[in-house]
Amino acid sequence: VDYTLVPEASLQRQLDESMDVAAWVHASWGVKLALAGDSSGAYLACRTALDLAGSELEVWAQALIYPLVQLDDATWAKPYVTDDRIVGRAAAAFILSSG
Repeated sequence: VDYTLVPEASLQRQLDESMDVAAWVHASWGVKLALAGDSSGAYLACRTALDLAGSELEVWAQALIYPLVQLDDATWAKPYVTDDRIVGRAAAAFILSSG
C-alpha cells in the first residue's frame, strides 16, 4: 500500500492512512492482518500494530526492514552512533518535530 509522503503529509496523516487501510482490509476480507514495510514504512507498520493491539484488528505478523523506532535524541547523540547515523538522527528529529 502506498502512503502520502513528507512534506505533503504530516506524520499524523500517514498514521491515519495506515489505520484506514488496516480497517478497510479487515472489513473487506475479514483476514488476519500482517504488516510490512521498510524504513519509514516499517515505522508506520510498527506504530499501526501498536495502535491496533487489543482491538479486533490486532496484527498477526510484522516484517520490519530497518525501521526507525528509536526516536530519543539522546540515543542518537551517543559518540559511537552520531557520526555513522546522521540520517537516522535527522529523521528522528523531524518525526518528533512534526508529531
